[in-house]
Amino acid sequence: MKRKTGYLMVGVTVAVSLLAGAASADVVLREKYPTEGENTELFIQADDGSPVSGAAVTVTYRPGSSVEATEEVGTTGPSGRLAWTPQTAGIASVNAVWDGGDTSTNISVKFGSAPAGGLIIMILAGLLLVGGSIVRITRVLRTE
Repeated sequence: MKRKTGYLMVGVTVAVSLLAGAASADVVLREKYPTEGENTELFIQADDGSPVSGAAVTVTYRPGSSVEATEEVGTTGPSGRLAWTPQTAGIASVNAVWDGGDTSTNISVKFGSAPAGGLIIMILAGLLLVGGSIVRITRVLRTE
């Protein structure tokens, strides 16, 4: 009985490997790190380098988090390409599904500009640091 189960497991593993290999592809981006709010291009290509046309592409921003949001980007044309404008900075999962396969990859989307709140906090921290140093130096010089 053990031998039959072992052969069955090997057979299932080989079948899954063959099926998975037949439909694998990659998501290629024009920029390595696209920028929030700026148009970029996605390219879905098979392992042999040929374009995957008719792939439905979705992007999930901040996958697995409580603020996860999914955007339907569209369908690739005959060239396997699709224009996309990232809506949110952070980690995004690009997913493509077509007849006979699917692929997914995580990417990092850069901020379009520095957040105003971050700049204000940085300036206030700098003022506190410099102000504290001036107060401390003044006290040291007065005591001597």
